[in-house]
Amino acid sequence: QPRLPDVIVSDVRMPESDKNGYELVEFLRSAPSAMNNDNSNYNSNNKAAPPLPLSLPFLASLKTVLIVLLTAKSMTNDGIKGYQAGADAAVPKLFSPEELVGIIDNLVRRKQQRLLTNANANAN
Repeated sequence: QPRLPDVIVSDVRMPESDKNGYELVEFLRSAPSAMNNDNSNYNSNNKAAPPLPLSLPFLASLKTVLIVLLTAKSMTNDGIKGYQAGADAAVPKLFSPEELVGIIDNLVRRKQQRLLTNANANAN
């Protein structure tokens, strides 16, 4: 079983693919909830669903992975579209590496705090 990533960082533009970052986010957030091998829950712009090369439990767990989208523009609409797709952060490409690392560190820290809070609540 592959190791689950803490964060997925994806560009919105994927020139080597017929998909884009928004569609990747939509797939990761919605496909696992179908919990079947035909991807019937994936329907971004009525495009055919991609094949599932990974196990269903792994895909289901990807639904909770943090996703950061890199947008080509600093326009608000690109960020809003990323959040609507399900991204945890949308970062315009005019950023410093330190800024991106700070955003990722903050997202991971907040997720760890939520998990710890939930674990403590369930233990009581």
